[in-house]
Order: sequence, then C-alpha cells, then structure tokens
Amino acid sequence: MDNNNRKKLNIASLILVISIILNIIQYQKDSQYTSQMQVKNNLDLWTISVQSENLVKNLDEFINRLDDIDNGDSNSSKNVYSFWRIALGESVNIKFYLTRVSPQYMGELEGTWDDISYILTRAEQSLFSFNSKFLERGSYSLSSKEVEELKAVAKVYRSIHQGIEGHSDGTAPNLDPELIDTLAKPMMIIDPNFSELQKSRMNY
Repeated sequence: MDNNNRKKLNIASLILVISIILNIIQYQKDSQYTSQMQVKNNLDLWTISVQSENLVKNLDEFINRLDDIDNGDSNSSKNVYSFWRIALGESVNIKFYLTRVSPQYMGELEGTWDDISYILTRAEQSLFSFNSKFLERGSYSLSSKEVEELKAVAKVYRSIHQGIEGHSDGTAPNLDPELIDTLAKPMMIIDPNFSELQKSRMNY
C-alpha cells in the first residue's frame, strides 16, 4: 500500500473514530435529558396527585354544606364560599402542572396519559362551568342533577389522587392499572360522549 492510500485510510479511520465518539456523547446527552424530563414529569404527577386530594377535601365540604345554605345558615354560606374558592384554585394549579407534562417522556404512563389528561381537563372545565352558573344566579343553589355532576367531578379527582401514587423524590409513580376504568363512570356523568371518545381512540 503506497503512502497516499495509507494516509487516506488513516484519515478515514480517524473520522470514523471521531464520529463514534460524537455519537456516544450525543447518546449520553440524550439519555441524561430524557432522564431529567422523566423526573420532572414524575414530580409534576406527584404534585397533581397531592393537589387533587386537597381539591376533593374542599369540594366535599362544599357539597356537604349546600343544604345548610338552602336553610339560610349565613355562617355556612361564608364557609361554602371559602371551600369553593380553594377547590377552584386547586383546579387551576392542577391545570398548570398538567400543561408542563411532556407526554413523550411519560415512560410506562405514555399509553394512558392522553386519557388522563383529557379527563382532568374536562373535570376542570366542569368546575368553571359551575362557577359561571353561581355568578349568573348570585347563589350556590344547585339542582339534584347538578349536584350529581359535581359529585362526579369530586370522584374524578379522588380517583386521580388514589390511582396515581406519586413520589416527592421524582421516582416513577405507581399507577393503578384500572384507573381509566374507575374514571369512566363519573366521566359519563360529566361528559356523556366519553365512552364514544374512548372507542374512537381505541379504533384509531
């Protein structure tokens, strides 16, 4: 082999080695970034779970005191306002963390995340729909059907808290494998089209 060919071979070998090294470095960077994003997602899910618990506590208190308001208890009326505002505020906080989650880095939750995200979004929309009704009516009076829907919203957030056992250290949450099935019943009250949406997604 003459000197020119040997030089070309050495250059090609050097380029190949450099390319391999750069690919390894890039792979390590991508792996590190993926790991960081998964930890961030896990912390956001933990926060959503904790805030869902607090939302349910206040929403339950709100629902339980509706009869007292109807009976003209002014003290209960003040307490009900506080419980409602806290529940509504927590739904806003949950929405914030919901939008921070990166679906492509959900790990084992990736397959069910679209459903969970949709359910939480519809539950939040339902709460704000109730808030608009309260403002329009100038009172917290609700029909029996509306109370049923509000209880369904509470059931959604309670199931999210119980079904997504998050961890404050950023490790992957423990997901109840039957979470979506558990959420289906209250969702049918909140959104009658939910079952059809599920079928269309499964077919897709």
